[in-house]
Amino acid sequence: MKGETAFPKYPTYKDSGIEWLGVVPTHWHVRQLKRALKLNDGGVWGDDSSNGDGNIVLRSTEQTVDGNWRIEEPAWRLLSDHEKRSAMLFAGDLLVTKSSGSALHIGKTSLVSEEISKMQCCFSNFMQRLRVDTSMIPKYIWFIMNIDLARSQFDFMSNSTTGLANLNSTMLGQLLLTFPPLPEQQAIASFLDRETAKIDTLIEKQQRLIALLTEKRQAVISHAVTKGLDPNVPMKDSGIEWLGMVPEHWNTNSKLKTLALNRPAAFTNGPFGSDLLTSELQGSGVPVVYIRDIKIAGYCRTSNSYITEFKALQLDKFRVDAHDVL
Repeated sequence: MKGETAFPKYPTYKDSGIEWLGVVPTHWHVRQLKRALKLNDGGVWGDDSSNGDGNIVLRSTEQTVDGNWRIEEPAWRLLSDHEKRSAMLFAGDLLVTKSSGSALHIGKTSLVSEEISKMQCCFSNFMQRLRVDTSMIPKYIWFIMNIDLARSQFDFMSNSTTGLANLNSTMLGQLLLTFPPLPEQQAIASFLDRETAKIDTLIEKQQRLIALLTEKRQAVISHAVTKGLDPNVPMKDSGIEWLGMVPEHWNTNSKLKTLALNRPAAFTNGPFGSDLLTSELQGSGVPVVYIRDIKIAGYCRTSNSYITEFKALQLDKFRVDAHDVL
């Protein structure tokens, strides 16, 4: 693949003993995370602070899906001295979301920076703090925690008996990961910082380009349907402030209802309610179009609801024909 980073080969590899991990460099170890943890504890919440006194208590809402921080409106809470001592964050701490209704958010992990540490932040009771010992580089662990290597394990270990996926300290400690020597961990983390920064820059440029192209697309459509295609045609005031000038020979006095077919069903709502009951829907027959089937780009059927041919005959005025607008 063009532009793909070429990774050098290690002299020898060994079977990790874990099917989904495969082989790893011979001198690496595969262990549970708990072997490298000094702290694995929950947070605090404290009492309301109406005037911004107290300490900032970071929540999972301050974490992005990819494990970065977005601290815009932090929660200020009144904490006891014991709570502050137990939940005060220091640079290098890792915060994990341990309860969420979304598989995207369960297990997302953010690294506490020097800046956050200086703010004397604490963390909420829906998060778990991990503090690694001297055998691991926190940034190396952060990279692992935010990829499928860890997330798939979290998804498997978490339970959802209440509709929420939940992790606990034991589950987090059981996370299996690779333990290279410290110099290699640092080298890997530094390499990933450089490479992901390049990729993030490319993504940002592409997003800006997409936004500009979307704006141009809208402008092209808007101009064509309000000004026409001939730049030399005589223009007139439409009499509508937001519409402005239009080609002189265009009619601007027609409302949409005058353009529809002259029949009762030209403008109508769908039949749900008195005409169609949800109990009448079934798995085959005549398809029913739902609002979720109408996408920005057009129609894309995602629902799986149907009615019988007999019911469709009863609802004939609601049948969708070619060129109808929904």
